[in-house]
Amino acid sequence: MKPTTRILIALKYRQLDRRELPDTLEASVTDYLDTLPLDDFDGKPMKYSKEKKVVYAVGTDLVDNRGRLTQDGHEDLSPEYGYDLVYKINF
Repeated sequence: MKPTTRILIALKYRQLDRRELPDTLEASVTDYLDTLPLDDFDGKPMKYSKEKKVVYAVGTDLVDNRGRLTQDGHEDLSPEYGYDLVYKINF
């Protein structure tokens, strides 16, 4: 199972149990995941923004742009733009 899928499932369980998303991914690890899945690009834990409701990977440029999709704000998940690979939390 892909890292983002595991994280999204854990976040959904957290939301169902506590009626809110956690402030950090680390807050969910012990309750719903054995370990925090790693970003395939930089080998560090996957990133998350409660405020933006996204889980993301740094992408091919290896820069953490804090879940930004593209420079001009359009939703384009292509790594060639040098921004993060973002997965929206739709619950």
